[in-house]
Order: sequence, then C-alpha cells, then structure tokens
Amino acid sequence: MNQQEELANALQEALSPLLFDGQEIHYYFGRVNSVEYPFINIYFSNFRADIMEAARYKDINATCVVEFAYASTTEDDKLYEFMEKMENKLLPGFQYTRREHKCFIKTDSFESNIVDGFGQLVFDLNYQIDTEVKIDNDNLDKMETLALDLTKSEK
Repeated sequence: MNQQEELANALQEALSPLLFDGQEIHYYFGRVNSVEYPFINIYFSNFRADIMEAARYKDINATCVVEFAYASTTEDDKLYEFMEKMENKLLPGFQYTRREHKCFIKTDSFESNIVDGFGQLVFDLNYQIDTEVKIDNDNLDKMETLALDLTKSEK
C-alpha cells in the first residue's frame, strides 16, 4: 500500500464515527464512477514526501480534499453542517499507524466550499514517517540490547 492510500485509510478511520442522518457513509478514494449515498471521497490535490535526516524520516506535506454528498441533489445548509462536523472531528489532528509505528498527524488551514453539489473540505496535513533505514536501525538496536543466553541448562 502506498503512502497516499495509507493516509486516506487513516482519514477514513478518523471520520468513520460520523453518520449522516443515522446512515453509515460510503468511502471512496480518488476518481469515482458510481456512488452510493451518502458518501465521502478522499483525495490529495498536493502530496509531497521529502527525505530528511540521512534518509531516516520522510516529511509528508499534503493538501487533502474530502468531498461529501448525501444525495444527487443537495442543500447547501446540510452540506455546510456536515462539513463542520468533519472539520471538528479532524481539527485536533488524528493518529496514524503505519506498520506498527504510530504517529500523530496535524491538520491545518480548513476551508469549506460547495462545488457542483458536493461539500468540499480542503485542509493541509503535516507529519513524519520512519523510512525503512530508520526501522532497520531501530530493530538492529533492539536486537543488540537483548542479552539472551541460549545455552542449555542442566537440572
């Protein structure tokens, strides 16, 4: 799974407690051909991953677009009301687990728009993830600290 898919899944997990009029929401990632309402579509208008500090970390900066619609014809008030709920859910940031490593993702600069009957919540995400080099070094350090005695003891 690539980093954008992992991030989209983390966003889905953060938003999944939200219901629209008691209905569960269907989630899509990227280009959508047919939908079931209500739905949320998550995609990134900008996604940048820069290698940092001797290839040990990737600094991720992304502009996320979360689109929402509850029917083929929508009312602006209902869209804005639900976008406010999404923003309140994401505003404090959210936890992201990549492999077994957890990190916290900060959200920033929320903007709400209505485009072609869809509510669009646009915001920035910033976080760091460990690279394979960092994970390998951490695992090597852990193995070196283990003081195992594998000799057979006699009773």
